[in-house]
Amino acid sequence: MMRYIKIDPDNPEIDAIRQAAHVIRTGGIIAYPTDTLYGFGFDLNNENAFKRLTEIKGTDTQKPLSVLINCHAQAEWLFGSFNELEKACFNKLMPGKITLLFPRRIPAPIYLLNQFEKIGLRYPLSKICDLLITELGYPISSTSVNLTGRSNLKNAEEIRDTFGDQIDLILDAGPVKSLLGSTVLDCSTFPPQLIREGEIDAEQISNILGTPVKLPVKKFMILFVCSGNICRSPMAEGILKRILSKTKYKDIVEVKSAGTLKIVNAPAAPEAIEVASQYDIPLSKHRSRALNKRLVSRADLIFCLAFNHLNYINKYFPEYKNKVFLLRQWHEKKLLANPSIADPIGHKGDFFKKIFNQIYIEIMRVLPEIFKLLRTFAKQVENRNIKK
Repeated sequence: MMRYIKIDPDNPEIDAIRQAAHVIRTGGIIAYPTDTLYGFGFDLNNENAFKRLTEIKGTDTQKPLSVLINCHAQAEWLFGSFNELEKACFNKLMPGKITLLFPRRIPAPIYLLNQFEKIGLRYPLSKICDLLITELGYPISSTSVNLTGRSNLKNAEEIRDTFGDQIDLILDAGPVKSLLGSTVLDCSTFPPQLIREGEIDAEQISNILGTPVKLPVKKFMILFVCSGNICRSPMAEGILKRILSKTKYKDIVEVKSAGTLKIVNAPAAPEAIEVASQYDIPLSKHRSRALNKRLVSRADLIFCLAFNHLNYINKYFPEYKNKVFLLRQWHEKKLLANPSIADPIGHKGDFFKKIFNQIYIEIMRVLPEIFKLLRTFAKQVENRNIKK
């Protein structure tokens, strides 16, 4: 059963810190406050705890980990000595509301980190974090408390409602002040590359370092929307991803999918996985994502698989209706009597195959129009780079 402990962020009770450290030592997972968001903490030397966390979050096990430290020596202990540029980045930016990515040069003393070429380091301005690491005697994980690809959670109540007894303890220091999270900066190149802008923006980092940072390359996002994000939209996402992966646009476009029913972290329907695999489209690792404002605002083109999905977005996100379309109706010369694609859930494999083929045909129909948008986008990216 999940335990819940209130803690004062300015004057943390040592007993609460010791209880949290005990949970981590014995293979458990905690949620604890940092100087930005709440983080998931576990023993990085415990493979079972790592696998459990990836299942809870729906995270790919190949995604680099973020590690919480509380001193310079721990950083070099993890991946090797800094070069002069890395040392300057660390000394000027740490501690603070930022995650720094450094290349790993030596076999990491924490074996889970050896599968990654880069290690993300968090050195927060937090008494709770400092005491927790000191009590443990070694770094812990610092991945944000949310479902992968979903919105960040602002307080212990949301964490408890989302994860329930899947985690072992929550250190509740009250609501976070911002949901932006830490800024992520890749220090393996010079100038450093901004990966994600959070609490600290690019201009602030540039001013601190005394040099401009490289900004992230914006990609053209195409979003497919259905009900549960376990059948139609994952199949559509997989089809278009496979097609675009063989084109010159593969590096400037990303394809995602989401559902209006707010089903999170559920696998794709077995029938969808089976029919997609026949076309070498892997859906076995897919996990459902709930549609939210961040996804809708970020997307450049949104395809709904049925009328109810279009109506949902127009109702809850009306400011974005100009980029939301029914897949079957988009650039169709005649008005279709029924432009929706049927939901195959509850049907047998043959019906899933019929729906898969229908989605494939529609994507191939609109592909020339997608290419037109991507050509325009590519020129805009090129012009921005020239101006720089």
